[in-house]
Amino acid sequence: MAIDTKKYDDIFKRAAEKYKMGAKAMLVLKSIVMVESTFNPRAFRFEPAFFKSLVKKDPWWADKDPSVVSASYGLAQIMFTTAWALGMKPTNWKTLNHAGFQTLAEGLYNPETNIFYEAQLVRALLDKVWEDEIPKKFEHISALDCALSRYNGGSYKNPDEAGVLDEQKYVDKVWRAHKEILAKETK
Repeated sequence: MAIDTKKYDDIFKRAAEKYKMGAKAMLVLKSIVMVESTFNPRAFRFEPAFFKSLVKKDPWWADKDPSVVSASYGLAQIMFTTAWALGMKPTNWKTLNHAGFQTLAEGLYNPETNIFYEAQLVRALLDKVWEDEIPKKFEHISALDCALSRYNGGSYKNPDEAGVLDEQKYVDKVWRAHKEILAKETK
């Protein structure tokens, strides 16, 4: 079955424009989606180890359903807590019950919602990479490669003190997907 890499082009374009990412960003966003879900808007991945570290950092999450808050959703596999931090948190968050959390999580399956959170996250990661002056400290690491590595593996000590990206294999996968999509779409 062939993957329709152009199906969500309008959404990718609008998301890239909203977050001032430039014309080429749309293809990068699509490449992330290819790696994360092969364009499956209902993709889901429960990450139980993440829940333990989440609760350790913020005990407020301890009584929440791990299968909801410690999971990645949709096309770009957006973590529930990432979307929460990027603005999904509702005004009634202190009194939100399990059904409310589940409803928020279900919203991440919406392709438009998911892609816009993806673009917002990539933009925020790029901004932080520049703020951290990674390209100045490590001339061999591009800002985008560092942002991609952080997209997959988080920001903590990424890159390490020697200038090694924690998620180089992921970065390489995204660039392979980028090359494949570009070749397919320019035929």
